Amino acid sequence: DAFPFIDVHPGDWFYDDVYTAWERHLVAGMTEDLYMPQRAMSRAMTVTILSRFEEEIPTVDGAWYESARVWGMENGICDGTRMAENGIVSGVSDGCFAPDSRVTREQLATMLWRYARYRGWDVSARGDVSAFSDADKISPFAEDAITWATGTGILGGKGEGILDPGGKATRAEFAAMLNRFCALYDL
Repeated sequence: DAFPFIDVHPGDWFYDDVYTAWERHLVAGMTEDLYMPQRAMSRAMTVTILSRFEEEIPTVDGAWYESARVWGMENGICDGTRMAENGIVSGVSDGCFAPDSRVTREQLATMLWRYARYRGWDVSARGDVSAFSDADKISPFAEDAITWATGTGILGGKGEGILDPGGKATRAEFAAMLNRFCALYDL
């Protein structure tokens, strides 16, 4: 099939990443012909895409992301489980997952890092984030994930010494990070 997204053009910094992720059937458009590269990733979108690397996950009735949500939370990939481990909630509930919430850059790095750990892959790489003027804004839960993501090249700055850990992760940024992740682990 021909590349369908009329809002992703050759010359866009994210074109190759979106094209590659689409070609590998990892990402889809928000509509038939719109990828919406500047739209924020949601938790539901992120965990659904990560679940596509698994050969099989249990099918759960519910919303379009429900099977991926349960898989992600049970395996410590996304929120809920971390919250339950910290005694904030118990069990796996939709209320602590917040499927429509925007994923920040540090949350995305954390989900990728947790997925790599879940698979038993090497996550020992560490980058020096002190060069970023906003390194002090990295949340404590994301410190290991951010240093791993910067050390592997999965996550870089946004220019002018800014990492923007709490900024929204756009669908364009997600495609770029996803492709770097795939290259790192030969997926």
